[in-house]
Amino acid sequence: MARAQTRQLLMSSLRSLFKSGDYSDFKIVCGNNTYPVHKAIICTRSDYFARVVRFGKEAGEGKITFPEEEAEMVELILKYFYELDYEPSDGDSSGPSEPVSLKLSDERALRRRKSIHGRLYTSTGLLPCGHEHNRDCEEYCVNYRIESSSCSNGNGATSSGNGEQLVTHAKMYAIADKYQITGLKALASEKFRTACELHWDKQAFASAAHIVYASTLNHDKGLRNIVAQTISGNMSLLKKPEIEALMTEFNGLAFGVLKEKAMQYRWC
Repeated sequence: MARAQTRQLLMSSLRSLFKSGDYSDFKIVCGNNTYPVHKAIICTRSDYFARVVRFGKEAGEGKITFPEEEAEMVELILKYFYELDYEPSDGDSSGPSEPVSLKLSDERALRRRKSIHGRLYTSTGLLPCGHEHNRDCEEYCVNYRIESSSCSNGNGATSSGNGEQLVTHAKMYAIADKYQITGLKALASEKFRTACELHWDKQAFASAAHIVYASTLNHDKGLRNIVAQTISGNMSLLKKPEIEALMTEFNGLAFGVLKEKAMQYRWC
């Protein structure tokens, strides 16, 4: 308990530093936004920034400008620097959702869901059982009533919304690779996998898959394998024109799906 409280205090102080800008010694500029940051934090997260603050005009000016990057992506990077996490916005997640009642008869389905996603979900709604927001529910949440059908697995992916978070995670993976933010790249990959499990049937999946194959090198299989596995596990996607276009444009994707099927049925 004491260790958890200590970590919570540490993360709270880092968030406070970012919000206040107190004791900052460097600036990141993107568009009309200027963010006071701390070298000790950004340089330990990114080899790119560790070099920038030592050499070149950025070191002399005490700032770096990102004219080509999206402001939202830069803000999420900074959020990761100070919180070791980021939460993408989902354009369709703000509306109300229908209540869902979980009964004992739902245990099998919930057990299967856990086995698929590899972790328990946490509810974003109200739980009369007394569980707090973002706290893990008891196993399978059996006998509990969730007042919102929007659930989070604790990894920044929710079952509601239009799946635009897929696009955000794909972009974050690419930008983390570009600026050598190893921890963020791994986190974006994990979040992307979870989002694919939840939103593979959404329009945004094709857009995200295109970003993955257009922004990563052939040898970088981190997200490419996830896209191939998602299509292989949901072959109805091949009926969609946008997926057909992807398979035609990127031969590596077509081979990846074929390879997944070959492994599944032990063809090789």
